[in-house]
Amino acid sequence: MTDPDILATGFVALDVIWRPGRKGASLAAGGSCGNVAATLASFGNDVALVAKLGADAEAAAVIDDLVRAGVRPHLLRRDSRTETPVVIHEILEGPRDHRFLLNDPETGARLPRYSPPDPLDIHAAKLLAPKVFYFDRLSPGIIDLARQLKENGAITFFEPSDISGDISMTDVEPFVDILKISAQRAHEFGGRLRYSSPIQILTDGRRGLDVRLGGAEDSEFHHLPAVLIEGVVDSAGAGDAVSSALIAAILDDWTGEIPTPDLALYGLRRGQVLAALNCRFAGARGALQSLGVEVVTTVLDEAMRANAPSYQHELFCREPSDILGPNAHLTKLSERYSAQ
Repeated sequence: MTDPDILATGFVALDVIWRPGRKGASLAAGGSCGNVAATLASFGNDVALVAKLGADAEAAAVIDDLVRAGVRPHLLRRDSRTETPVVIHEILEGPRDHRFLLNDPETGARLPRYSPPDPLDIHAAKLLAPKVFYFDRLSPGIIDLARQLKENGAITFFEPSDISGDISMTDVEPFVDILKISAQRAHEFGGRLRYSSPIQILTDGRRGLDVRLGGAEDSEFHHLPAVLIEGVVDSAGAGDAVSSALIAAILDDWTGEIPTPDLALYGLRRGQVLAALNCRFAGARGALQSLGVEVVTTVLDEAMRANAPSYQHELFCREPSDILGPNAHLTKLSERYSAQ
């Protein structure tokens, strides 16, 4: 297997996209890792995905969608002892435009959950030298994989979301170049992260995102306001769009080094534009699936062209974030969000 540009591992699931009161549902590969891998592949990047799925119809649907997007299937294992994760993605009317159900709405039965990759596949992945390694789940094997790939020269991108209490995130942080967390979940990590990565991103939905580009040497986070759009149908997958666009920007201007502030801001802003566009369609990758990659790329290019030469000055707010304040640490968000 030749080295891919991007190797990803983490939560890959079958998304069942459903609107109450309507007949039928649409199926798509989902989960943050699945969405990021499929989005990057759709834009023409060489993506390999390490995951363990079941030997079931759900896995067949997931793999079919991923391959159709252009993801390499070589390290997608189908295991008869495993059930493919399923998420019911319910489209709602009103301000809360979607929710994710992890139990069957009719029976209440628990839907299958994530299983970490097989050790044999982790071993095979450690022999690769991708440019970027993206992961959103942890296991001892994944931590070891992050260490090895960073040693191989990869830029590592960690997006923790559902981390079990027996896995130490501080063990993986020395191998993380880009750390991205949802503000709504930041309090859950408490003191389990040191926030020492060179690039740290805190996303906050319609409010935008906060970013620190100097690691521990830069004590302040700064704010990048969201791109808002009318006609929102489904905001699911917005964060995955931001991750995908940032990774794509890094690859388009590949140097092998941590991206410069201007490049990181360009990628983040392009991701915000993609996220806004995607909100007009159902599904975490609805824009790409409905419009096609050529149309989406054209829209992104046109939206970015006017401001691209001066992003750091025109789009990046130098004032400290009003969430974080000057010289604030991400863990200070704990009280705010745990009280909500």
